[in-house]
Amino acid sequence: NDLRQAARPYLEQLAHDTGETASLDLLVDDEILIFDEVIGHRLVGSVSSLGTRHPLYATSTGKAIMACLPEARVDELLSRPLLPITPTTITDPDELRRQLVQIRQDGYAVGNGELEEDLIVVGAPIRQFDGRVTAAISVGGPAVRFSPERTREMGELVRDTAVQISAQLGWREEPRIFTG
Repeated sequence: NDLRQAARPYLEQLAHDTGETASLDLLVDDEILIFDEVIGHRLVGSVSSLGTRHPLYATSTGKAIMACLPEARVDELLSRPLLPITPTTITDPDELRRQLVQIRQDGYAVGNGELEEDLIVVGAPIRQFDGRVTAAISVGGPAVRFSPERTREMGELVRDTAVQISAQLGWREEPRIFTG
């Protein structure tokens, strides 16, 4: 698979540089599928296995992908019940919509104990050559290692890495214009 081939060296580098687990997730139907994973050397706790599926709304990669979907598709996804997986899973569609706005601005999403308690994961979308988003990468680990500052740094690193993978797939980022 071209995507796995393009992403693998970047996942290995992320896991090496951060010590945390890096993954490549795909949008399959209405879920996230763990497609590839590199275990970091600082592993503590559980590891999701390849082929595991999770709800989009409860993962950083799922939220990163949702933020890039057409609004009609987001409306469809949020019209279904958002069931709690942990006490911090976002089950309010309006709150999730607010997060999607922030994700679009930042270029990355944060999952803070929403899929697994005490686990923080940052994810960013990967664009195909035509700009479509059907995959995302992430880095995550125990919340005790993710201060707000480190979470932001990891988010920016994952976002920049996702842009590099997207470029490998033929996508060219349009320059961002910052105002204010």
